[in-house]
Amino acid sequence: MPFDESLVKAYGLDQFEEFQDLDLLRQQVKQNFKEKKKLIRPDFSEKDWEKAKLASIYNSTEEGAPMGRYLTDPEENIPRVHCDDLSVEDFIENYQIPNKPVIIEGCADDWPAMKSWNFKQLYEDFGEVDFEIGEDEIGTPVTVKLKEYLQYMVFNHDDSPMYLFHRNLHKCPEMKRLLEDYEVPKYFREDYQQIFDEKYKPDYNWFLIGPRRSGSYVHYDPFSMSAWNTSLFGHKRWILFEPDMDRAVVEGEEFKTDQNLDNYTAIDHVLNIYPKLLESGLVKKKYEFVQKKGDTIFLPSKWWHVVLNVDDTIAITQNFTNQANFEKVWRSFRRTKKRSACNWLRNMKIYNKDLYHQALKLNEQDDYKMYDYYMSRNEPWPLSPASSQTESSEDLTDYEFDYSSD
Repeated sequence: MPFDESLVKAYGLDQFEEFQDLDLLRQQVKQNFKEKKKLIRPDFSEKDWEKAKLASIYNSTEEGAPMGRYLTDPEENIPRVHCDDLSVEDFIENYQIPNKPVIIEGCADDWPAMKSWNFKQLYEDFGEVDFEIGEDEIGTPVTVKLKEYLQYMVFNHDDSPMYLFHRNLHKCPEMKRLLEDYEVPKYFREDYQQIFDEKYKPDYNWFLIGPRRSGSYVHYDPFSMSAWNTSLFGHKRWILFEPDMDRAVVEGEEFKTDQNLDNYTAIDHVLNIYPKLLESGLVKKKYEFVQKKGDTIFLPSKWWHVVLNVDDTIAITQNFTNQANFEKVWRSFRRTKKRSACNWLRNMKIYNKDLYHQALKLNEQDDYKMYDYYMSRNEPWPLSPASSQTESSEDLTDYEFDYSSD
């Protein structure tokens, strides 16, 4: 039986009418996604997506198959603990304050998502809903109906398939039901991002479906925020690098060659770059593990990471800001999200006076003036002078806001 046909049966998709003629569906999938691929990777020809023929090598995860070895845990070098044995206080003391990653088991045991987040159920419940699978050159989301994406997941032969990575479920009425299927684990419920007015709140939660061979290239989360990630289906291979490592090193710049399948994909990094980083001695300590169904990963502020979906996966992830990382987040956020930072600070004064005082103190230490300070004086924003006079300040028209410490 062809591999894709075995997936159709294993996932229970063969009960749907579209999967009755698989030869026809294979052709439809290929045609339907041509334009999506051009939008997401205009530098790629159709053949470039499959140039390394990795689907023929890294589809199966059975024992002895090349991809199967990535399901095997390396020597554990990240702590793994069950939530029943980890109090919130111990988590804060041992992981959050020292900024150390940990794998927490059991957080999702009682979530409805552990049963309902499977491909058959999602196809039936959300098949006609549009989800994000990438962005075009100017940052406009590229979307597709979930049923079409799941068809692509089963039948694609791309070296690094498109990853469904949909942000802000609470903003889409059709997706709000997904929010009822899980809850934020007890360790991450202190979150200062909830102080924002909705229109200024940065993206903070994502629903993920990752086909085998897809993944996230080396990065750390925006604005130095921390994150948690819970797997509800499948296996992910994580590689972490400590925060003080240079970007050029963790990306393996000196090892990138034209022969690599694509220098900026997770699978290329795992197959080609990371082994060379280990051989070179540039990586002093390994942080590598397999995330299984039900595992929740705590990813601390500024930890570099690359994640490969070893088989087809479903997950939920969320960024957060709390007392442990606020100083780093505030210093990053106020520079790059100048209007949103003003809104955040104003709301701190209303809802969290201690945090407000802390932000003011950091501004004073750094001799930092907020965006609306310059606007109130009709002065250019010094960090982006080309745009300061032309950008709308929208709701921040109260330029005389009192930044006092009362």
